[in-house]
Amino acid sequence: YREAIADFSQELKMNPKNPLAWYNRGVNRKMAQDIEGAIADYKKALEVAPKGWSLQKTTEAELQKLTEKK
Repeated sequence: YREAIADFSQELKMNPKNPLAWYNRGVNRKMAQDIEGAIADYKKALEVAPKGWSLQKTTEAELQKLTEKK
């Protein structure tokens, strides 16, 4: 997961308003047991996403699951 996280981090340096990159980095952080990092990335994905973003409900559901575990 570290390599994927690094790749998405690089993408976010070039395009910080890419909600899909935030979401995907969050998924990889979750898989790497970095729950705080995943929560932050999911929140950022929702913040920068356009209205009606296709992964909005999925991201909200993942965020809710993670915050309930805390």
